[in-house]
Amino acid sequence: SLGARAPRESRPLAVRRNHPAPSRRSSAVTRPRRVSSSCLCPSMPRPAQVAPPGHSLQHSLLDDGAWEERVARDLVPDQRGLIVAVDHFLSPDECWALVTAASSIGLQPPRPDDLRPKKGEAFLCRETLALVDQPLAARLWRRLLPLLPPLDGRSPVGLHGDVHGAGGASLLKFYRYRRGHSFGLHVDTSHKGGGPGEETEFTLLVYLNTQGEAVAGEAAGEEAQQPLVGGDTVFMRTAKAELCRVSPRAGVALLHAHGRRCCMHEAEEVRRGVKWVLRADVLYRRVDAAAPPPEAPLAAGAGGGRRRGKGR
Repeated sequence: SLGARAPRESRPLAVRRNHPAPSRRSSAVTRPRRVSSSCLCPSMPRPAQVAPPGHSLQHSLLDDGAWEERVARDLVPDQRGLIVAVDHFLSPDECWALVTAASSIGLQPPRPDDLRPKKGEAFLCRETLALVDQPLAARLWRRLLPLLPPLDGRSPVGLHGDVHGAGGASLLKFYRYRRGHSFGLHVDTSHKGGGPGEETEFTLLVYLNTQGEAVAGEAAGEEAQQPLVGGDTVFMRTAKAELCRVSPRAGVALLHAHGRRCCMHEAEEVRRGVKWVLRADVLYRRVDAAAPPPEAPLAAGAGGGRRRGKGR
């Protein structure tokens, strides 16, 4: 129950532009050199777990409207809808509840192949839980829909499901980055939906803990009790020039365009503590597509993408 926890203070998102990356200390994971600016996310997605009936994580979320006002902000003002942040998308207690629930289910360790990327692939080291939890996805979607950036000729449909056998269910991913974990420079590929004219347009990242703070009540060992250091999400204007960087802040949602509009970006190395992220992909449909939009779009089909990647 969330009622036993006193609400914690939520601070606004910290965004820095054209800021030099912090120096990195040696860690337990050896990173290769940065890959070229054309690299994609390699490897197949992990098998998804389906939340059993009556065990949905939706109860981790409060009633809609029970938290502070949510406002979408463009982080690159001269390119509206490219990178958008939403403060207070989740409350601190909602973040805590999701971390606790995901941790109790268990995450998969990094893939050995991801630690030894092939040419044109990005280095990736993190733990992953791929979860089909339709009630939770539906509540997230209702909260997200009014905040989505408009796109000419396209309308939002739902959160994308890319897991075989999940039917029309939305797929949510929980990521845990421990000390030494990171995701090298890459672009997120777009994926087809299950209906005509459907394609994903945005990556949704929701930070579940805050840089400079420890993660309370999380089963990740002593390192989770250390304040998070590192783990910024960095977007590049060119191969060598930063566009902006976003530091993890619990409850902040970050929407960034992917596919043909995606900026090169990376998840910088976690140098201490643990970073938690919730990820989903946002599906849009061409307004001239043959299939009419559903009355209450909550999920998208499980169609295959152009190229599956480990960012999935």
